[in-house]
Amino acid sequence: MPTAIDAIATDPEIAPLLSPNYLRFHQRKERQREIEDVERVLSDPLERKNLSNPGRLRQQNEERKRAYQSQVPPKLTASQREKVERLNREALASAKEGMLSTEELRHKPPGAPDRLRSYERAKKPHILIWKRSQILLHPESDDRDLCNLEKFRPSRPTVDLLANADLPAVHAMSPQAKENWPLGTAGFTEAEMRELEAKGKITRNGFVIKKVRARALRKPGNYKSIECKHASCERHDRPFTGPMGVAQYRQHIKRKHGGIEAA
Repeated sequence: MPTAIDAIATDPEIAPLLSPNYLRFHQRKERQREIEDVERVLSDPLERKNLSNPGRLRQQNEERKRAYQSQVPPKLTASQREKVERLNREALASAKEGMLSTEELRHKPPGAPDRLRSYERAKKPHILIWKRSQILLHPESDDRDLCNLEKFRPSRPTVDLLANADLPAVHAMSPQAKENWPLGTAGFTEAEMRELEAKGKITRNGFVIKKVRARALRKPGNYKSIECKHASCERHDRPFTGPMGVAQYRQHIKRKHGGIEAA
């Protein structure tokens, strides 16, 4: 049964527009610059003298012009624009159906490669229609991602990906989560706690849970505060403190005072 895309794509007013491989705006500017550069060389008598075969170069440039003209997107009529816009929406909706997520492409869980090949075989015609319609609707757009379908690729949580994927998902804990990890019996049976203490890890529902010993952060009040006792020093009234206070003080004495501490 013909789809809405097929009905529009076979329309006599639209079908001829979908055949050429159109050049993007930045590609057309590059081709124009190439053609103009060759014409400039051919029209300059001094530069023309250095050419071994100017006739052949002119012929090649004429072929380049014809190819360029065949790949310039035509100006659409009001009727054509309305149909191409509808075709663009339908083709994009079709291309998004069954598209693998970014995580599935990266981790490749079982079945993902076959699904990708099936998707590409089934959706390639509609993807090409969408890309060509994008250029027809936006011929002067300088957006390099104008025809990039990747910006519509969905994402899904990696927690759903299986551990036996080509690139298994890694579930890591943040520093705050590690600090608040229940080291007591909360959430664990007595048998699990004994195993956790003996082996340092347990396996639950296929996931390995390691015992994390939260490192108590030192409070700012516990840091040693060191002042530079050189009266003329710019840091005289600004002590060094924090986890790097001692190292910073020693570096300061070495650089500013030649390694000599004031009494």
